[in-house]
Amino acid sequence: GSTRDIVVALRRPPGATATVTVTVGDPAVATVTPAQVTFTDLDWNIPQLLTLAGTRDGNLVNDRTELRFTLDGAETVVREVETVDTRVP
Repeated sequence: GSTRDIVVALRRPPGATATVTVTVGDPAVATVTPAQVTFTDLDWNIPQLLTLAGTRDGNLVNDRTELRFTLDGAETVVREVETVDTRVP
């Protein structure tokens, strides 16, 4: 499938090294790499690049799933994404 770059940054300095883990609600719809990014007090506001890739399926129906961004297992932000099917594999 096609890919889209997305970025992640923190809203405030973490106070210590912090890891954001990114998971996809339905891996049959999309994948994200890398699955983790790390921030420190020196780079907390510098966006880090992730790549979201749609997976190929056997239909022309657009699919939806969620991306979950979890900061050190505590705070989670959820965003819905839609993949647009343009051709049958």
